[in-house]
Amino acid sequence: MITRRRLIGTMGGGAVLSAVTLPEGLFAAVRPPFRAVCDRRLEGGRSLHDAARAAGCDVADPQGEMVRLFHGDCAAWLASDVPVVGYTSWSDYHMMGELARSAGRRMTQGAMIGRDRDSRELVLGRDNRMTLRMRGLLDQSCAGCTQGGIAWIVES
Repeated sequence: MITRRRLIGTMGGGAVLSAVTLPEGLFAAVRPPFRAVCDRRLEGGRSLHDAARAAGCDVADPQGEMVRLFHGDCAAWLASDVPVVGYTSWSDYHMMGELARSAGRRMTQGAMIGRDRDSRELVLGRDNRMTLRMRGLLDQSCAGCTQGGIAWIVES
């Protein structure tokens, strides 16, 4: 196992390590453009999951347990300034809003995606480039959804 101390010592000696040989955990310091919470039981969640993975983002599936996810594996997500996007059920959307608020963050976008592919805005968002980029990804992910769900964005 390569430890941080060993890696720094090796780099100080002039050796160059290929990125392929490094364990995935060593790249945790690199800031992803956003993180995604995707309920893979929903069609939109699966679509967002694939799009976020393709964009090189961290992805998690709450499996109906948003609190357990953000008090466990994804606890550091809300402590950082990296935006979090999601496609979840109605109850997970509300729980995410509470978790974000308790971490000093806010849900800036939200849209209910109906079974007939219509969406109803739930939260009015800021008009900035990052929000527009993430919203574009969510809109693209939700375009063909017939199962319903809630698409949302949490920012600092």
